[in-house]
Amino acid sequence: MKTIKLFLLISTVLLNCTAVKAQSPIIFAAPPPPPDIGEPGRRGEAGSRRPCGDNNQEVKTAQKPLTAIVPISTSTKPPVVWGLTTSEHPTFWFYIPYSATATYAEFVLEDSSENQTKYKIPFKNTPGVVNFKLPDTSTPLVVDKQYRWYFNIYCKENNGILGYVEGNVQRKSLSPTIKTQLEKATARQKVAIYASNGIWHEAITILAQQLVQQRSTLKADWTSLLQSIGLENLASEPITQ
Repeated sequence: MKTIKLFLLISTVLLNCTAVKAQSPIIFAAPPPPPDIGEPGRRGEAGSRRPCGDNNQEVKTAQKPLTAIVPISTSTKPPVVWGLTTSEHPTFWFYIPYSATATYAEFVLEDSSENQTKYKIPFKNTPGVVNFKLPDTSTPLVVDKQYRWYFNIYCKENNGILGYVEGNVQRKSLSPTIKTQLEKATARQKVAIYASNGIWHEAITILAQQLVQQRSTLKADWTSLLQSIGLENLASEPITQ
């Protein structure tokens, strides 16, 4: 009887260890940017700009600035705002602190030849985390080419730029090994696979979609992922789009 109890105890411990390992934090492994990355970018507003007028109390008191939810590569000087994607039409994520002062947002994509495509985005008057997906009808991103993006928020008062952020994106092909892993993976496992291989846009998009659907069950993963790129202060913000 003692042998059976000991066996059951050991089995329980092993099962618990396996469960802990399976639920280990999701951490993003940032790859180094390519040498031809170009301008470093701007992940967040400094918080001192007031283009909508000096009496704009909302802009003055915003505790968290407009922020692009994307990694910063610290392996370069200055640090580079840059993320990898595997998609022809990736999704970009931002934190918007404004409500009544903004009228619309604009996403601009620029290729290496400085050809720009602009997308006007309706503005929701609720501060929080939003996303913008490149339309499926737009020109697909080309593998291994560099692209520059800009995200501008415009004032309701005078149509000036209330805030802006900018950065870089590059599409990458997956190896056959990673493709096989993804085919067999759950949604959470896919997030971990993308994150561990430095693919930012798919990692955050899948996790955000799952978080919205399952509410609080993946909150720890969301916090861990944002913390790994230095944006843990945004983990408590609502996903509004």
